Amino acid sequence: MLHLALRMAAHRITALIAVACAVLGGAALITTTGVLAESGLRSQLPPGRLGGADVVVAADQEFRPSGDLPLALPERATVPARLVDRLAALPGVTAAVGDIGFPAALADARGGITPVAEDPRTAGHGWSSTVLLADPRV
Repeated sequence: MLHLALRMAAHRITALIAVACAVLGGAALITTTGVLAESGLRSQLPPGRLGGADVVVAADQEFRPSGDLPLALPERATVPARLVDRLAALPGVTAAVGDIGFPAALADARGGITPVAEDPRTAGHGWSSTVLLADPRV
């Protein structure tokens, strides 16, 4: 029986290769779909400092040159400060808070500055933005 199967496979090698490619391609497609589905179900990023805000207004963080792909800006784009007053004046808005962020560094007892990594968690923020926290403990 095995001899017959090997003879048939030798005569139809093209069909055997096509079936093997179809099975491998199907397995890759199913695996990719499973990985994407699990990533979407498990990737729930916590809101962080802006958890208490109903709406967050931010500037576009990409530069879009004509005829080219958009480029991510290395620094945060700013929103004009006068926009806070305009948003606070809208009907139904109970409060509008502007957040001022700045890079923070550690100072030792002798006054030496130790810069911290370029991590967004190391940025300093104004006291007015504490109302944006989901659970403020100040």
